[in-house]
Amino acid sequence: MGRQRRTDQPAIPSPGGYLHESQRAWVSLLFIAPALVVFEIGAMFRPPNLVAREALTNVFAVFGLSGRLMVYVPGVVLVVLLLAIHAARREPWTFRWETLGFMLVESLMWAAPMLLLDRIVSGRLLSAAMRMVDEALLSIGAGLYEELVFRLILISLGILLLHDVLGMRPVLAAAVSVAASSLLFSWVHFAPVGRESFAMAPFLFRLVAGGFLAGVYVLRGFGVAAGAHIIYDLIVSALNHH
Repeated sequence: MGRQRRTDQPAIPSPGGYLHESQRAWVSLLFIAPALVVFEIGAMFRPPNLVAREALTNVFAVFGLSGRLMVYVPGVVLVVLLLAIHAARREPWTFRWETLGFMLVESLMWAAPMLLLDRIVSGRLLSAAMRMVDEALLSIGAGLYEELVFRLILISLGILLLHDVLGMRPVLAAAVSVAASSLLFSWVHFAPVGRESFAMAPFLFRLVAGGFLAGVYVLRGFGVAAGAHIIYDLIVSALNHH
């Protein structure tokens, strides 16, 4: 008798399958969902100061939308936008749990170069005056909403304008969008938009880090970029308390 052919699927997804699945908007939403829930619940009691999140709230206030519930609008925008992208691409709603695990590992991997960059370029840790819970909420919120504003929204709009409207080549349109979003990402942290006084070292660090995260977003999708950003901020925050 001949050998019976095995039909069971491998436990670990193939690299090509993982690379595609981990970039899907639906999988990105599932991956960042625990972080989003932790942040929104924590922000009810310890609201952090986040320029990107406040900017979204202020945009809605311009149109006369305000009130106590508006504080939750940025989170709703993040969920709805990812679901809309998923629906527009007509991708399946199925996913593999192991993909989320590998995304966490990959996020840890992409956070490592930024930790090294922090030590080389800035050599500074976040302020030791804030309590650890505030640092954790700030880290999670920054990863979610700065990636939403400066990567998911700005880079997508930039590519849409430069490529689809102005006819620029896709690679060049992506490069210009990444550069512009990285410059804006670094600039808004300082006065008058942000709360910090301008200093060259943190400006250059955020400029390079913003470009790095933009590259991760373009190549690997929103979920991995947000995961790397959150993990980097959490590790820096933890090191700050030692």
